[in-house]
Amino acid sequence: MKTRSKTPLFLMEFIIMLLVFSISAAVCLQVFTGAKRISAESQRLDFACMEAQKAAEYWKATHGDLAETAEQMGALPDENSFSIFYEEEWLRMEFVCEETAADIAVFSGEEEIFSLECEAVTADG
Repeated sequence: MKTRSKTPLFLMEFIIMLLVFSISAAVCLQVFTGAKRISAESQRLDFACMEAQKAAEYWKATHGDLAETAEQMGALPDENSFSIFYEEEWLRMEFVCEETAADIAVFSGEEEIFSLECEAVTADG
């Protein structure tokens, strides 16, 4: 009586397991890549929020003095605004004031990713 070799069955099972593991690895790789991208975007948004908040706090602390606020932020003021570029984050912050109100916006390229408005309290009211 002849017995059949079990090698072809083993090879087929091995190939199927290899296929399942490679598909699982591809899915996991996509998940980790997506998580890294989301983490980087979140980090940029946190940085943008902190810088805008810092500018608003300087604006309030200097009682609406644009020149002093720009100096504290390390920028050169124009007539009623200043801009700061953050090279490592590829962000740009624009600070525009009108009397005691200030609009602060942070951009990534042309897309605005964060903005806030603040009001400075002056000594006369």
